[in-house]
Amino acid sequence: MESLALLVGILFLCALCGGPISFLITRIKVNQGLKRQYKIARAFQSLFVLFFALIGIVAGVGIAINATPIFVRLICLSGVAISILALKRQFIDGRNKI
Repeated sequence: MESLALLVGILFLCALCGGPISFLITRIKVNQGLKRQYKIARAFQSLFVLFFALIGIVAGVGIAINATPIFVRLICLSGVAISILALKRQFIDGRNKI
């Protein structure tokens, strides 16, 4: 039973922290010194944002569609919303394109 509680805690932590972590990664500014290094740094930044945002979205939606209390659903859906905002900021807005 302790391992099940640990698994639920890890999933909840992923749903809660995936969005804010990916949003904070989008705020990192990369110097535009050398063009090749700039593109590589932006590519790694995009990969990390995509990784953390997808983890946050999958875990948040998975927890929110189960029979959980409304407060837990709200927390998970806020993590999903922040993950979507981070993906929008990284890939749709013009300031962070590769």
